[in-house]
Amino acid sequence: MAHDMTQPGASLPDAEGKSYWSTADIFAGRASAVTAFLHRDYAIGMHAHEFTEVNFVLQGRGQHYVHAQAFPTQQGDVFVIPPHEKHGYAQSEGLDVYHLLISDRFFAESGLAVRMLPGFLPLFTLEPYYRAETDFRYAMRLDNTQLAHVVALLQMMQQELAEPFRGQELAVSSLTTYLLTRLCHWYATQH
Repeated sequence: MAHDMTQPGASLPDAEGKSYWSTADIFAGRASAVTAFLHRDYAIGMHAHEFTEVNFVLQGRGQHYVHAQAFPTQQGDVFVIPPHEKHGYAQSEGLDVYHLLISDRFFAESGLAVRMLPGFLPLFTLEPYYRAETDFRYAMRLDNTQLAHVVALLQMMQQELAEPFRGQELAVSSLTTYLLTRLCHWYATQH
């Protein structure tokens, strides 16, 4: 489904305090190469990071800024943010966003299998790169059933991450691989 793209009158300011996160900021001291968390009433200024981020809009409305473009968001929207891409959110109505942060280590360890999935290249590489040029027409939006499935997986991932145990990295990596497999399948089906 196409979104209306708007040019903001003024770009979103940089995030307060910190506008760039390195892999070490997020993953240092963690066994897992992936993490997930939920932000309620989410808003953040322009920022970038060294790792891949996948955002799932659970509810509410707002604007997702990517460079100088603003994209309206709504429930079910999925945004893949590649490393070093400056982006931010302005929330206008209870914007709840689930974040899946994926370090390069995950892709190095599971890379070939994940990168060979139908839908991976367009979802993780082409859509983010051409988002503004294509008027966001190749965006991904999950229906209610798909979104509920994703939320259940992310909650399970959070539970696995909450208490370190032997095999935690394998459990989280497996959940991430499964989640990315479903996303890529749904994206290939939509487009």
